Amino acid sequence: MCAKEIIDSAFLSERLKRMKRTGWIMTGVPDSFQESIADHIIGTACITILLCNALINEKVEIDLEKAVTIAIVHDISEAIITDIPKSMRNLDDSLRESKKTIEMKAIPHLIKNDQDRISNLLKDYHEQDSAESIIVAAADKLDMYIHAITMERAGVPAEQFVSFFEDIDDFIVQFEYIEIIAEIAKNLKTMHEDFLKRDSKKVSLDSTGN
Repeated sequence: MCAKEIIDSAFLSERLKRMKRTGWIMTGVPDSFQESIADHIIGTACITILLCNALINEKVEIDLEKAVTIAIVHDISEAIITDIPKSMRNLDDSLRESKKTIEMKAIPHLIKNDQDRISNLLKDYHEQDSAESIIVAAADKLDMYIHAITMERAGVPAEQFVSFFEDIDDFIVQFEYIEIIAEIAKNLKTMHEDFLKRDSKKVSLDSTGN
């Protein structure tokens, strides 16, 4: 692979720093909290590292390098296909599968060397074929919860994010066999519920003029 090909690929990936995640835009969050795809990727990668280290400390066999690589590439195709909102994907299950197919087709345009390895890792993520891809899928979701709570902590009304937490109970059940992931999700659920109560009290006080 020549220097020009690496530079061309890097310029394509550079788009991810400027491309906003559509879910937050559609929710109407303040511009300062609108997360880029690159922001989300680094958040997912950081959580992946934390989860892997916790599991490795419990003597679970995890390939940290593989997990982090999956975390980095899991949304890299969006540099070409953009961030397709969940609301659109939920209209038809076939759209979800189409998105996976298109993501795979985008890889050769983004990664000029070792394409097979990266494509296989992305396929692993799509199919949840390994412990590492399962951890990244959990980290992907946890990063979303954490970003929402970050905005709640900064004063953005928690009611705006109710839809983002509507499946958190299912998430907890899904990952109950990985104690650390389920525990984190339970804590994040409690934080979100506490912010909902805070906002409810504030509205009540404002309405009574106290």
